[in-house]
Amino acid sequence: TPCKPVTLNILDVAGNLALTKPAIEAFKKALAVDPSYARAHNNLGIVYTKKGLIDLAVKEYRAALGANPNYAAPFYNLAWLHARRGEDAISLDYLKRAVQLDPGLKETAKRDPDLASLRGREAFLRLVGP
Repeated sequence: TPCKPVTLNILDVAGNLALTKPAIEAFKKALAVDPSYARAHNNLGIVYTKKGLIDLAVKEYRAALGANPNYAAPFYNLAWLHARRGEDAISLDYLKRAVQLDPGLKETAKRDPDLASLRGREAFLRLVGP
């Protein structure tokens, strides 16, 4: 069933726009069963982002953080989303929390094209290193 975590993990590949409708349906079904399922909120946010539904994506990322404030992925997703909007200060705040929770994200951030606008900033270098 789409509500099982293994199924949701498979649906993480929803970057393929042909899969977005079934992915949205699966994540919503999972959330109907467990509204506090942070990973489903985060993944639904990713699908909404890929569809250009940014307000819905932000809502889902924030819901993921409400369900699990120690989950790094939604902090990271909000960081790159705000960086893409040119909201560097907000982006850096989210990135700081993401790398505190998951130091491995430092290397990801260094290569992430969505964070390119932050790379020359001193605050970014302090967070992720040279």
